[in-house]
Amino acid sequence: MRNKYLYILILSLLFCACDKSASELEPVQEPDEWVTAKVVVILPLTGEGNDKARYERISKLFEENVTKAQYDQSVGVKLELEWYDENTINLSRLAHEIYYRDDIKAVIGPLNDDNIELIANVIDDAGIPMFVMSSCEDIVRRYSCGTAGVSVKKPFLWALSETDIVQAYLMLAKAESMGVKKVSVISAGNKYGDTFNKWVPYHANELKLDIVDRLQYANSLELKDEFSSICKSEAEVVICALNDPADAKTILEIAKSNPGSPKIYFTGSVLNSSLMTLGELTEGAEGFSMYSSPNSGFHLAYQARFGETPMPVEAQLYDAFLLSLASFAYCHYSENDVTMNEALARLSDLPVAGDESNMEEASWITSTPAWDHIGLRDVVLNPIRYGQLPEYNIVGTLGNLKFAAGSYTTLVKSTHINWLIYNGFPVALDFINEKGAKLSSNMAAWDWKIMFEEIVNGSNSQYKPYVPKGNKAVLICGSEGWSNYRHQADLLHVYHTLKKNNYSDDDIILIMRDDIAHHPKNPYKGVIRVSSDGENLYEHVVMDYRADTLSTQDIEDILVGNKGERLSTVLESTDTDNVLIYWTGHGTKKSFSWLETGEKFTSEQMGAAVRKLYEERKYQSMLICAEPCYSGSVVKAIEGTPLVLGISAADDNESSFADNFSNELGVWMCDRFTSNLVHIVNEEHKYINMLDTYKQLYTATLGSHVQVYNLDNFYNLGDAMLGHYFIHH
Repeated sequence: MRNKYLYILILSLLFCACDKSASELEPVQEPDEWVTAKVVVILPLTGEGNDKARYERISKLFEENVTKAQYDQSVGVKLELEWYDENTINLSRLAHEIYYRDDIKAVIGPLNDDNIELIANVIDDAGIPMFVMSSCEDIVRRYSCGTAGVSVKKPFLWALSETDIVQAYLMLAKAESMGVKKVSVISAGNKYGDTFNKWVPYHANELKLDIVDRLQYANSLELKDEFSSICKSEAEVVICALNDPADAKTILEIAKSNPGSPKIYFTGSVLNSSLMTLGELTEGAEGFSMYSSPNSGFHLAYQARFGETPMPVEAQLYDAFLLSLASFAYCHYSENDVTMNEALARLSDLPVAGDESNMEEASWITSTPAWDHIGLRDVVLNPIRYGQLPEYNIVGTLGNLKFAAGSYTTLVKSTHINWLIYNGFPVALDFINEKGAKLSSNMAAWDWKIMFEEIVNGSNSQYKPYVPKGNKAVLICGSEGWSNYRHQADLLHVYHTLKKNNYSDDDIILIMRDDIAHHPKNPYKGVIRVSSDGENLYEHVVMDYRADTLSTQDIEDILVGNKGERLSTVLESTDTDNVLIYWTGHGTKKSFSWLETGEKFTSEQMGAAVRKLYEERKYQSMLICAEPCYSGSVVKAIEGTPLVLGISAADDNESSFADNFSNELGVWMCDRFTSNLVHIVNEEHKYINMLDTYKQLYTATLGSHVQVYNLDNFYNLGDAMLGHYFIHH
């Protein structure tokens, strides 16, 4: 620890000369010649606060360190920054200009999540790295190059933090550590707010916290009404994931007029210079934001240099400059033909200095931070000049700049600050990260231990499984429209899996809207896939019903075997058949949505259909698998009916998540739960029991808690086999 504080002291002394103003930048000797990399920077340069001045100050600080690091070189490498105001520029036009320009080596920004998607959607195959400060969970999944087992994507989006999922967890963990039991969340109705709206319930489940309210707002009027209602609720803490500091002003004004209102935790979108313009209203406001690692010494050196606290984006911006320069230098000096993105992946794959299990402390044992000119020279540029990679992973202002292996989209580890506004400035109540928690990155598997123990203890062994004499399956997709491409792809993925395992079309009832394969937006007519390089799942499909010809009552009749004039094909199973029911689409509390009709297939209908099948002895055993959001609230209706097991992608308070976004098609191509289920069937169907199936689904389905229902009325999961439902006997 002595080395750590000595280094920080040295940095502070280097930053602050006693005979100069704290804001002056010292001129230094430059190399005789520069090789430059043009980098586009897209950030909000107008509006309240002083963020433009901060961004420019950081860029000048970086430029100074680059010059100092190469003062003894005849030829140096540096960045040439091309600035654009995110608030005023036509981003769509700019994105297309970037795509066709050969001189641009990297893009930094924008800051707003919707703007990030707009730019990324255009340049994703241009080979230009894009560094972003925000890491909205939805955007990370879209542009990660390793989701759903898809390896054809190439990395280009580099988010300089973990996803906002981590921040949601840390906020709730802090609340739980303070003895809080009841929490509410209010979020903006955009991509940023969606992360917290979807993930707060997930983490609350993990931490045994009750969600009182879960609200989203579209405008300031809705925000006022919804937060006012929260103030009168039982919530002890409310997490506010807001659009901007103007919304924070609304929250703070309402809270001050309601003395009994819950404690407020603001998310990272609020902490910037604009918040400081609100004056006394912000005094005592508290929140959580991404921040520079305290171990890097950056925030202390910054304070010594400029006399104030850095804002979160400044550290991320500095590291975006650092990575842009390092990757450009490696490409320039390398004898091989290396792209910027390939260079970034190689820089990320370097070992962490010291003990990797203690990454943050290890960086202080044997590794020098590279954000200052000494580290930039010694540990980055000097080895790269000789066509070599640095010995260890680069340590920037944020700590180790190591991205999640396989996806190369988010940092493996981020530092967050629990801040409080005191005397008009943010002060650190605590520096925290997820170390020791259940999640370490967007690629992490969730801890299934608690649920696993409940299953083992709850499994009932009074029923003995038998190999069925026959199998029947009903596969249902309850959505329509191009944006729901993934649901019909999921359905057909399951369908072809059954066909490959000896099911005939006589044993499968297939129900879907059938409006995707030949949709006007589909560039591949007659083709539906779950990955861009996957097989065409629309080939050789025998469909029994178009979904738009059926009502939810028709679905119930098909399940229970009620034939009619319009329903010539229904489930005609016997007591020697194992029955599989699979449903994908959208869901709400206690119902599955039916197309865009407003009709719902309710939990009551599910429960009634299953009970009737049991009473009429139409199955030997039954497995129900459901993909929709809140699917647990429907599947749990089977509880109490013998020999039926339900598996849902999410519990009754959670969303289910899509996976593998295709920028070419503009849609998600599959869902996580179904993708994982099919993978297990294809890899281990003959040998895996239902307990191990559940364990794999639970750990691999990120973002929601896969649930099992009716354990006390089913076989022991260690004895029942997945193949009894997915292989025709």
